[in-house]
Amino acid sequence: MIRGAVDNFGQASVPLEIRYGDGEFHSLRVVVDTGFHGHLTLYPEIIGQLGLRPMRSLDVALAGNLRRTVNTYRGQVLWHGQLKTIRILEASGAPLLGMRLLSGSQLTIQAMEGGQVLIEEL
Repeated sequence: MIRGAVDNFGQASVPLEIRYGDGEFHSLRVVVDTGFHGHLTLYPEIIGQLGLRPMRSLDVALAGNLRRTVNTYRGQVLWHGQLKTIRILEASGAPLLGMRLLSGSQLTIQAMEGGQVLIEEL
């Protein structure tokens, strides 16, 4: 089970263990975004720290019907106690955890400041 909280901006976030280039795992706080259909977004500085190389560019649709081309990367996270290889999209703003990573999980959010966020494996 992954536990997080709702912050004072109403964002549900959880810690995510990401594997860095040195082979060690580091915890990063990510915002749960059920409107994002991918695995994970990270900003360029974190991608650089991870030591990831671009896989390919991808044309994506953003909020407000904006289209943008972004770089994608392959990375690894600990997810429900298992090492999982995922696609990471480069994006500005808070790191986002999307529906593809949540697949096979139950998400529970107490939608209030300080409310619990729980992600359980199904």
